[in-house]
Amino acid sequence: MPRITPLSGNRAGLLGRLMNAAARWREGRDFTPLQIVAHSPPMLLPYVQMSAFSQGRTLLSPQVRALAMHLAAHLNGCAWCMDYGEHLGTRAGVPAQKLSNVHAYAADPAFSPADRAALAFAEEMTMVGGRVTDETFAELRRHFSEREVVELTLAVAAENFFNRMNAALGVEEQGFCALPGSRAPAGAADGA
Repeated sequence: MPRITPLSGNRAGLLGRLMNAAARWREGRDFTPLQIVAHSPPMLLPYVQMSAFSQGRTLLSPQVRALAMHLAAHLNGCAWCMDYGEHLGTRAGVPAQKLSNVHAYAADPAFSPADRAALAFAEEMTMVGGRVTDETFAELRRHFSEREVVELTLAVAAENFFNRMNAALGVEEQGFCALPGSRAPAGAADGA
């Protein structure tokens, strides 16, 4: 149960109702995080615009972006983001097994060298302080252009924003996706 009451109907205000109508049209249901942000109407539009970092058109592969964001959600222990991230990842064509094993990317042969570089970057970026080593960055640059690195950085930063907000406010998963073994490994929330 969220720590803040989700607002719906007239209580959500006009912009909140419009944004959740768009969510229902796109995904078949209201988004609990949007219903919570509706408590602060001036923040609704900037909040939704943050999703452009995670779902907008980019030169960066949507599969790589989805994997990196999903790893951040795992590391931060955000149930809502893991749930919705699995949904978006499968929609982007990421195999369910890769989504389920994203936390083991370094040892899993299903992940390409480019996947591993992006995921190592996302992992370091997600840790407290967000410091990325020169070695990790150099490996990332072997696989991605400057534009792709910027797009990956924005996507992971946005994911961390959503993760931290949802976890702090107790936003739970909404059942967008039900992949086996997709929940955060024990202690994952302690890493961020």
